[in-house]
Amino acid sequence: MTTSRTRRALATTALALALLPLGATAADAKTSKAPLCENRAGTDLVAAGAYRVLRTFAPSKSDPDAGTLRVTTCRLGSRSANVIVKHASSLDSLMRINDAAFSSAKNKVALAITVESGSALSGRVAQFDLKTGKETAKAYGCDIREVWAGKSGGFAFEDGVVKIADAAGLRTAGAMGATDFALGGDTLYWTEGDATKSEKLGAAPSGTLGEIVDCG
Repeated sequence: MTTSRTRRALATTALALALLPLGATAADAKTSKAPLCENRAGTDLVAAGAYRVLRTFAPSKSDPDAGTLRVTTCRLGSRSANVIVKHASSLDSLMRINDAAFSSAKNKVALAITVESGSALSGRVAQFDLKTGKETAKAYGCDIREVWAGKSGGFAFEDGVVKIADAAGLRTAGAMGATDFALGGDTLYWTEGDATKSEKLGAAPSGTLGEIVDCG
């Protein structure tokens, strides 16, 4: 039997859909109620031009040591958003987003991610297209703490040694013990002992670069 409360709910839903443009769907109705990008709750990971890159953590209702980690991107002025990372974190599988870097000319973001599963450790840098929310490239490491992104889309990270990922592939560019990193445009600078080193980052890479690293 249909109650008066059910009839009112159905009528409200029908009215909301009727007010949407021709061809719109129920998903569009849900999006129309979402907050604007600039009003979304979360921690901004990096300044990303016309976009936001947000980290949120939703605690589990049943386990105080667990919850869901998400990284969401959205365009300022828009109500739609893309979840680019989602991980069920617990004491047995803890994910950290250690760093983030933005490529201004290509609207891409690179995230340095570490996952601790018991005594095992794994890391990667994953690069995403902010327009589509799709992962476009990734490179593996261990406990990657810093990542840098050139304006043309290539990125670099420090994983014991300096590694560069761009359209030419993945390569080692610096020795262990590198310090004092700085990025200028598409050029990464660092210090090895008393010497200043540099490497130019090329265009954005694609696909999986290298193999999974055995971190012991």
